[in-house]
Amino acid sequence: MSNHTHNQQSHVVKIVYAKQIINGRLELIPFHLYADGTLHRGE
Repeated sequence: MSNHTHNQQSHVVKIVYAKQIINGRLELIPFHLYADGTLHRGE
């Protein structure tokens, strides 16, 4: 997944989280869901 910035023509609808286990620990990874339907990893 690319980590580039999203063009500012679409607004963030909501932030969703994906669960990932890193070194035995559960981490929540934020993703931004945009109005145009694209999903990009948040910071």
